[in-house]
Amino acid sequence: MKRAIILEYLRTIVFAVFTSVAISIVICFFFFFNNHTVDSNMPQILIRSIEKYITIHENEIILDKEGINRLSKYQLWLQIIDKDGKVAYEVEVPDEIPQYYSNFQLVDYVLNSNKLGEYTLFASPLSEYDNYGVLIGCDSNLVTKYTYRFMGKGRDLILKCILVFLLTTTIVIVVASYYFSRKVTTPISKALENIEDIQAGRKINILPFSNGKLFSDVFVSIKKLESVLKKNERLRAEWITNISHDIKTPLSTIKGYAELLTSNDYDFEKEEIILYAEQILKSEEIIKELVDELKISQMLVEGKFKLKLEKVKLAEVIKDSIEQTKIYLKRDPIINFAYEKDFEILADKKHLERCFVNIICNAYMHNKKDIYVEIILLDEPNFIKIVISDNGKGMKEEDMRHIFERYYRGTDSGKIRGTGLGLAIAKEVITAHGGEIKVSSILGEGTKFTIFINK
Repeated sequence: MKRAIILEYLRTIVFAVFTSVAISIVICFFFFFNNHTVDSNMPQILIRSIEKYITIHENEIILDKEGINRLSKYQLWLQIIDKDGKVAYEVEVPDEIPQYYSNFQLVDYVLNSNKLGEYTLFASPLSEYDNYGVLIGCDSNLVTKYTYRFMGKGRDLILKCILVFLLTTTIVIVVASYYFSRKVTTPISKALENIEDIQAGRKINILPFSNGKLFSDVFVSIKKLESVLKKNERLRAEWITNISHDIKTPLSTIKGYAELLTSNDYDFEKEEIILYAEQILKSEEIIKELVDELKISQMLVEGKFKLKLEKVKLAEVIKDSIEQTKIYLKRDPIINFAYEKDFEILADKKHLERCFVNIICNAYMHNKKDIYVEIILLDEPNFIKIVISDNGKGMKEEDMRHIFERYYRGTDSGKIRGTGLGLAIAKEVITAHGGEIKVSSILGEGTKFTIFINK
């Protein structure tokens, strides 16, 4: 983007420079020189080559046939004069043309048209014949000479040309600046309008611009932003619906048992009170877990998530996570954990356990109860690899692309309880530890999470 603007700016400068020079040359030419051009330079060309058609031997002058034809073709006449200015030979010369020329007359006739009647005269010496020169003339209506002359002295002319160039450059720079600013500010204004439309929830209308790809990436990004925001808004709405349901269910349990315990219509035995209280505590624990996930998620969004690092044994952390998973799932799932050696690492034990619990619980919550999870701890040259795999139904490609996004719930989540934050939090925790997490899945065969943690 920045490079495109710089290139456009340089193109504008180059255009302005060349335009200023070109306009200045044209203005100087038309204002400081006579605005005339030579209509034809045929006689001038011919007089430079006429000598090859002329032969002089013992004062006898001969113009060959080809030379005569060329004179006739262009309606020209020819005289050959000696060193005294007398005409020694002539072809097709009109009657009014003189037979003798003084030096002053010859110079005047050659420099100015119509000085020799209605004729234009061209002169040239004959290099092979020192005592002779050749004159070619034609009707001034066909060929005319003009003399170009400076208007003023050389110094004045230079100053005038510089002044013209400065004025022209100033005007061109103003025009080029306006052009460049329009080319830049117009799409920027449109981009700001689109951003305001997105902010107000209106559909944006991106029109193609004639300035090529200068801002095309910006508008493509804005269009993608609109799409992402709409998707996030949809996911957020779905998430609010799901989280409201997840909170409402345990609250209903708490409310029901609380109303029952406060009723005067029945005398409860101690065992019943303990049972009801346990149900209330379990419901409270569910709400607490939801609130904790929301709190952690918000800390991640705000960049306030900080690790409390301590030396921990990774195998022990995984074992504790498995035990927490059993409590959370309220059953004893089949989990096979294998490792050759334990590793002592610097980690936040609490959040690392949450990461493993979220991944393991995710496997059991989205599959049938008879699946099993396998966890393998491997020693690699530069890192520790943790593989958590299951033999469940697997995930679709679409689910794998979005699995670590906040609020995203798989296409087959249905009525499964959850905030859609579990795996997003797991990824953030691993990333905060300087690690990496990847997922792969095959429909009908299962899903595998691979975690890499630096030693």
